[in-house]
Amino acid sequence: MGRHVFTRHAVAVMIAVCAMLGAAVADAGTPTVVWQKSGVQTGDSTIFSADGTALLLAISGGFELRRASDGVLLNTLTLPADSLGYDAKALSSDKTLVALSFLRNGAGTIELWRIAGSTLTRTITTDAVRTIKGLAFSSAGLIASRERFAYGGGGNLRVHRVSDGTLLKKLGPVARNSASGGVGFSADGTLLAVNDNNQNGLWILRTSDWSTARLIGNGATLFAWADNASVWTGGFQRVRISDGAVLATLPPSDTSLPSAITPDNRFAYAWDMVDFTASNTIRFLRVTDGGTQLLYTFPSGTRVWSDKINSTQRLFIYEICPNDCTVYVASMPSL
Repeated sequence: MGRHVFTRHAVAVMIAVCAMLGAAVADAGTPTVVWQKSGVQTGDSTIFSADGTALLLAISGGFELRRASDGVLLNTLTLPADSLGYDAKALSSDKTLVALSFLRNGAGTIELWRIAGSTLTRTITTDAVRTIKGLAFSSAGLIASRERFAYGGGGNLRVHRVSDGTLLKKLGPVARNSASGGVGFSADGTLLAVNDNNQNGLWILRTSDWSTARLIGNGATLFAWADNASVWTGGFQRVRISDGAVLATLPPSDTSLPSAITPDNRFAYAWDMVDFTASNTIRFLRVTDGGTQLLYTFPSGTRVWSDKINSTQRLFIYEICPNDCTVYVASMPSL
């Protein structure tokens, strides 16, 4: 349980330090579950495909790719024992590849596994000297990796071509901490966002020539892409890339910790913290005022985490995790 709380949610816990929400609560009971899967590994265990039609689940021994609409098993990726201790993972936009990162013999490597047949298609050996904590595929056949920084080494961004492993861009050091994630492409693949602790902000790079489209300062980090032209930062501000304008700000809370923003950018999906762990409630918050639009309440003693929303905004995930998780895929409510 500790790993589940302090990997996926540690950043949100630290930044959520302001007053509690005071809006009226719209209690919706419990979600309408479409399907569920038990025995899922804890800690960022699920990935929706870019088109929202499939869900990748981390399980003992590898991964399952399931159809998002009904949970039908599409394929299983079985990994050898020495590939199970990965540091980060990513699913390609065409749903055929899983990327895994490792630090082996002092060198950072990225393995590209074809889900069908559980086939290792390519190993990309980098000059990374620290753990690669962030991975992201682009829709244009690229993979970006963000290396942690420690003791005077590491901290670089690298972008490779998936088809042959060629290094296209190296930038850094951009990382001055060991936080996970912090790198992601826009849906159309034209922009790349990367946390840059060295510059105390978030770099947005054009993938056409790797020039800078925007540096969002003041300690900004990447939470999610809002669309192809704006991002949500870790401070829950939506920032337009072209001019740096703040388009929306979600008021902070000291108890409700967002894990996703709806694709229409109107609501945040959040879990509620009590005594530094999850409580028995999850909710949707209005971006306009931070008030609760919809509240789900589970039996007393349940610890439930909000997770992700698919890109079509038809499904959302929550997890109940006494040890390994049970992942629940539910129908999106009318908000």
